Amino acid sequence: MPDLAGCVDVDIAVTPFTNTLPIRRLPWQPGRARDLLMVYLAVRRDLQVDAEGLVIDYPGFWRRVGERA
Repeated sequence: MPDLAGCVDVDIAVTPFTNTLPIRRLPWQPGRARDLLMVYLAVRRDLQVDAEGLVIDYPGFWRRVGERA
């Protein structure tokens, strides 16, 4: 896609971890701002979780099997 030319990184909306990739890759200097070209993905899933907040079912991808000990 022409609109994505120059985008090296992907920023997935549901996690801050994808921002770590360009931060660790580029030579940063304290107090200096940097502009990054990134593909931003907004995702949404309704997840079924247990009482401890652990995912039981991620629709379309996987489902936990068995019971935790």
